[in-house]
Amino acid sequence: MSCYEVTGHSSPFMFRVWCANRADSWFVSGVEIRHRSLGQLFPKRSLPGLYDSKPLALARGIHWCECVAHQLLEAEVPEVPSGLLPPGRIVRELR
Repeated sequence: MSCYEVTGHSSPFMFRVWCANRADSWFVSGVEIRHRSLGQLFPKRSLPGLYDSKPLALARGIHWCECVAHQLLEAEVPEVPSGLLPPGRIVRELR
């Protein structure tokens, strides 16, 4: 099994991609996306598919990570209704 780390120059994300060999095929045995300040965003998971070579499996894993990271960067975060926000201060009565 091989593990590769990829970090973008201007991206806050770091990707780890694990590739493994089974018989004559390669597969992505794990991918992980980490954010520079938030840490791990998704648990390590494998991806479906078999590939003829390790570079093809690696390219598939990196492409998947880049697509997810792009969606996270481009996502519109909805406003949270004020009723769902925690109160400004929590005061406890001491008895």
